[in-house]
Parts: sequence; structure tokens; C-alpha cells
Amino acid sequence: LLPRPLRDVQGLLDIGRDSARLYVFGPSGLVFSRDLGVGTSLWLSALETPISSTRGTLRLTPAQAREVLDRFDVSASENLVLGDGTSLNDKDLMSLLRASLERLQDTLSKSLEFVPGQEGATPVGQVFLCGEGASLPGLHRVLSGRTGIPACRCMPTSPPAPS
Repeated sequence: LLPRPLRDVQGLLDIGRDSARLYVFGPSGLVFSRDLGVGTSLWLSALETPISSTRGTLRLTPAQAREVLDRFDVSASENLVLGDGTSLNDKDLMSLLRASLERLQDTLSKSLEFVPGQEGATPVGQVFLCGEGASLPGLHRVLSGRTGIPACRCMPTSPPAPS
């Protein structure tokens, strides 16, 4: 999953349903790991919170919330029209996601700042995102902007062919 051989320190942020876990690897192996406590279930529940706007109150269904996570680019200012025709304002969506995204950004930043203090560790050169939450459009740009460290999504490889 990570490039071989590792010449510098790399991070792997696995964003799952219940939590995100940061792994930091150096040339000699695992240097640091930490549970960041923010998973996609937190994002989904935030999106299902009623939105008050000039059009009234809108409450997303679980299916609509999932579609938002699959399609809404958190790093761009754009409105989103869901498959069922529901139009959503980007400011409303970001206000719902802001707290959970900031929590992930803060815990990730603090963890990445902690790594160089570990024995023999150097600063993290890049963070690879994987897991369910890595598919949130624009998340890698938001995290890069906050931490100052390049982040990119890991694209899963196809499963092995049955033997």
C-alpha cells in the first residue's frame, strides 16, 4: 500500500465508520499510531441534523446523507443537487460537517506535530488516506491545507482473482 522502499516518514490515515486511525511509518517500520476518534458515522449523523434555511427546514434521509458524502466536495464552494432533485446549499452542508471535519483536522494536526518528538522520527512527508471516509470528495485538500503536509487518497486495488 505504501511506496517501497520508504525513504522518509509517511502517514496512513484509515477513516472508518466508527473511527479514524493514523499510522506513521518510517524506513524501519511503524513509528506511531493513534486513534483519532472521528469516523464517517459522525459525518452521517451531522448531515441528518435538520437544516434551517430560507426555504424552511430540511432534514436529509440516511440515503440522502450518504449521497452527500459520496458527491459533495468539501474543498469547493458549490451547491449540490441530489438524485431525487433536492437542492442543497454548500454553506448549509459545510455548517453541518464543520464540527466533525475540524475535529478530524485538529486531532490529525496534533498527532502529526507529535511524531517528530518520537525517538528517531522525522516529520511526516505525506499522508495517504484510505477507508470509507477517504472517498469524501476534497477531504485530502482540506487536510493538506490544515496540516501543511501533502495528502492523497489511496485507491484500492482490485481484489485477487479466485483460485
